[in-house]
Amino acid sequence: MKIEFFVPEIRGKGRPRFTRSGHAFTDEKTRNYENLVKLLAMQAMEKAGATVTDKPVKVTINAYFEIPKSYSKKKVQAILDGKEKPLKKPDLDNIIKSCGGDGCNKIIFKDDAQIYSIVATKSYITNINHYGVYCCFEWDD
Repeated sequence: MKIEFFVPEIRGKGRPRFTRSGHAFTDEKTRNYENLVKLLAMQAMEKAGATVTDKPVKVTINAYFEIPKSYSKKKVQAILDGKEKPLKKPDLDNIIKSCGGDGCNKIIFKDDAQIYSIVATKSYITNINHYGVYCCFEWDD
């Protein structure tokens, strides 16, 4: 089975916040982003006629960033030639957490412990309609 969807925004998992009494909670922006990921994952699962799996899952995540307008022509050309990669926030591990782990937990897989392989990249893209995160989840039927 293969489930794919595209999140038209890039946001990494935020740091946990703590109340004065020491209770940890997830900030509102992270919660909203993870809810968007959950919604897109549910739609992709429904479209594929799939149900939550308990099998090992392979995850592919590609985050596509806009080339900053402030970059020089030389730097833009280096990006287009594949010589320059995004070294900007959010960190790739936080993108993985929000899109591949916590965002899809109990939607695509029962628990993120089922993930046995993750391939993730950050890259620049010139097509203005494709900034965001491509998510793909695969498992044997």
